[in-house]
Amino acid sequence: MNGKFVIVGIIIVFVGLTISLAIMQQIEIQKQNESSNIVNTEQIKSAKEIPLEKETTRIKSQQNELSSIRNSEQIIPKKKMVEVKSKQTCKGKTICDTELVTKIVDGDTLYTKSYKIRLSLTNTPEKGDYGFSEATQFTANLCPLGSSITIDQDDLQPYDRYGRLVGKVFCGEKTLNSELLYNNHANILTSYCNTSEFSNESWAKEFGCR
Repeated sequence: MNGKFVIVGIIIVFVGLTISLAIMQQIEIQKQNESSNIVNTEQIKSAKEIPLEKETTRIKSQQNELSSIRNSEQIIPKKKMVEVKSKQTCKGKTICDTELVTKIVDGDTLYTKSYKIRLSLTNTPEKGDYGFSEATQFTANLCPLGSSITIDQDDLQPYDRYGRLVGKVFCGEKTLNSELLYNNHANILTSYCNTSEFSNESWAKEFGCR
C-alpha cells in the first residue's frame, strides 16, 4: 500500500514538473514575441521617420532656393551716381552749390533736389518749337540725371518771375550755358545782358551781349 502511494506521489511530482516546464516555455515564447513586436515597431517607426526627414530636408531646400530667387529678383541694381567735382569756380556773392541732377525739363531748365534752375542769358527752344528735342537731349547728355553739377547764381538776377534760380551751370569741366550756344542749340537773350552778372564773359559777348 505504501508502495502505491510512493508511485502516485512520483507521478504527481512528474506531472507537476511537466506542467511547470510547459508554463515556463509558454512565458518565454510570449516574452520573445513581445520583444519581436517591439523591434518590428521600432523598425516601422524608423522606416517612416527616415523618408519624412528626407522629405522635410527636400522641402526646406526648395524653400531656400525659392527665397534666394525671390531675393535676387528684388535686388535691382540702382543707377550708380558718380559725383564729379567741377574744377570751375563760382564768382559773385550769391549761391554757389554742387548737387545732383534730378530732372531735365528742357534745354535751359533743370532741377536738383534743392533748386529749380533756369540758365542765365542762354535761351533754348520751347516745347513745340523747332529744335526743342535736340536742345533738351543735348543738356541731358552733358548733365545727365544723377550727375553732379555746380550752380553759380547770377548776382544781378538771382531768380526769374517763376521763382527759379537763375545762374550758370558747370557740368564737369564744361559750362552748360556756353556749350548750348556753341553747339547751335540756343541764343542769347540780349534784353537781359544789362541785368546779368555773366554778360561780360567771352561766350556772352560772342553771342550778343555788348
